[in-house]
Amino acid sequence: MNGHGKRRNQRFPAYLGAKIFFACKPSTFDCLVKNISDEGAQINIESVWDIPETFRLHIAKFNTSYECRTKWKTHNKLGVRYINK
Repeated sequence: MNGHGKRRNQRFPAYLGAKIFFACKPSTFDCLVKNISDEGAQINIESVWDIPETFRLHIAKFNTSYECRTKWKTHNKLGVRYINK
């Protein structure tokens, strides 16, 4: 399931380089924010299987970080919702 039919806010194309950080691991993952809204984003990443349910997404271009919760995933894409935004 991709969750596309459940969006409340329109997403806009972004193509922004970003990094995923975990509270429980010292490693980071490079990713691409494909589209973004006020409530969440779609992220492309090499593999989603090592990504926990919650994580911090940092978008360098905006010098902004979001706490995120995974809403859906495929083998190389994540749909996330921002937590406490």
